[in-house]
Order: sequence, then structure tokens, then C-alpha cells
Amino acid sequence: TVTEGVIAAEDALFLAMGNHDLDVSLEPVVELQSSNVVAYRVHAVLNTADGNDIHVRRLEGKHTGIDPIKFDMELFNAAASAMRRLLSTSADATPLICPLGHSILSSHKELRRIVGMMTGLPGLQSGLVIEIPSEALQHNGPAAAGAALLLDAGLRLSVEGPIASEVSGDILEQFAFEFWSLK
Repeated sequence: TVTEGVIAAEDALFLAMGNHDLDVSLEPVVELQSSNVVAYRVHAVLNTADGNDIHVRRLEGKHTGIDPIKFDMELFNAAASAMRRLLSTSADATPLICPLGHSILSSHKELRRIVGMMTGLPGLQSGLVIEIPSEALQHNGPAAAGAALLLDAGLRLSVEGPIASEVSGDILEQFAFEFWSLK
């Protein structure tokens, strides 16, 4: 049933996060005009006890006992580890796009850890793009301030989702997004 599938996924996520062993998969991002791969979107891969693989980009809805900040940090660390293994001269041309959610964007302590890690490793800074949910930018709250902190640190940014037309000009002027992902 659906409920059993959710429980199996949550169990797999608890185990992977508890062991700091979150596996990732890389989804190619293809530019429509050229049909070239221009980046890879990072997904957490959860291996459930029943042998199914579940791919997760963001924690959506209510997940009992799963800290969204911890999930985002685990996914970021796994993406950073994958990027360090993939570093080459083309890392900046085909970067990994790692999502961050509202909770971690509102945590300046965790964002400082991310910025410190990325600025300390120039290859990581050029090869990893941080993806921000568009809703986080449409209100002047802590998540928008966190996104601005990432921008000020010189990190590469991407946005996911539509931006309301009444604020899109201001947001697009402030943030230099390299990618814009729409469902």
C-alpha cells in the first residue's frame, strides 16, 4: 500500500542519515536548443528493505521525526563528495545542482558551514550549484535572507519553480541564476 511505501522510504532515510551514508543519483539536465547535457540534478537514493529504490530531491509534506535541515545537509555533503570525485576541467561546465529547502535557508549557522566548505575548495565552488525553491525568494523572510547570503558568498545559484510576475523582476535582478527549473 501507499502507507507501507512511505514507511519503508522513511525507514531507509532514517538509516542512511543515521549512518551518514546517503547515496545520490545524478539526473542529466539537457539544454533544449542544443540537446547537450549542461548539468546534473542531485537526488538522494533510498534503498528500501523490500528492494525498491526511491529518489528524493526535497522533503515534501510531513515526515515524522525527519529533520529537514539534517536531510539537506546530508544531501549537500553527499553531493559535495560526489563532486570531489568528479572534479575535472569540465566540472564548472556540467555542475551538480543540489537543492536546499526553506528550513536550511533559514539557518544561517548551517549556511555558514556550506559556504565555508564551498569557498575552501575552489573546485567544489565551481562545480556545485545550489538550487533554491522559488517560494523562498518571494517573501522577505529568513529563507530569502539565506539565499542572499549564498549569493553574497559568490556561490552559483539555481531556482526551482515559478516566480510570481509581480516580484519576478526584482528577484531576477538580485539573483544571478544559472538554471531555472520548472515542473
